[in-house]
Amino acid sequence: DLYLLWPAACVTWTCGMADDKLRRQRLWKSMQQRGLQKFMQQRPGDFLRRARKGVPSEYRAEVWKTALNAEAHAKPGLYQELQTADNEFLHLIKIDIPRTFPEDPSFDAEQQKCLFRI
Repeated sequence: DLYLLWPAACVTWTCGMADDKLRRQRLWKSMQQRGLQKFMQQRPGDFLRRARKGVPSEYRAEVWKTALNAEAHAKPGLYQELQTADNEFLHLIKIDIPRTFPEDPSFDAEQQKCLFRI
């Protein structure tokens, strides 16, 4: 008799998970529309609790930037400056890049240039 109840319980549990996911998506959408930075400053406990429960994938990048206060730490132009700067490791990097994934045909000269820029 208990076995006959199990499928219904699974359906109810699965629906509950789907409902919870939709509820979280609505909460994060609402937070985003109000401004994540503002929400985090005004209600840090709610922000952390919701983040711990899971951030929907469509909001993760923005939430990370907000949580880390990335805009305050941004240094415009730094990447371009570092790309042109010489350092003591450039010659070693140039030696190692062709040895990275040598058996992978998709890691061609263009991909190697991309890796070098990193």
